[in-house]
Amino acid sequence: MTNFITGHATSEKPSLSLFKELIPFIEEVDFPALREDLIQEAERRHVPSRLSLFLKWMDGRIYQSLSDVEAAFYRMTCGLQKSTIYERW
Repeated sequence: MTNFITGHATSEKPSLSLFKELIPFIEEVDFPALREDLIQEAERRHVPSRLSLFLKWMDGRIYQSLSDVEAAFYRMTCGLQKSTIYERW
């Protein structure tokens, strides 16, 4: 399978690959955390804008853990079609 975000061949689902890229930018957040806390920490760590967009699209709620963020990220990205992601880029 080719990752439609990066264009690289991968056996992972695109959402899992993207989340793995995002982890270093948000892993130090104190949970529970708001979406805004995740965004602030990621931007402090100079997150690439293509990953920052996904944080901004997430529900504005309290996330209890990194696993909770991963589940929300997965739900959000699985519902997006390839053309939709390119249009939003």
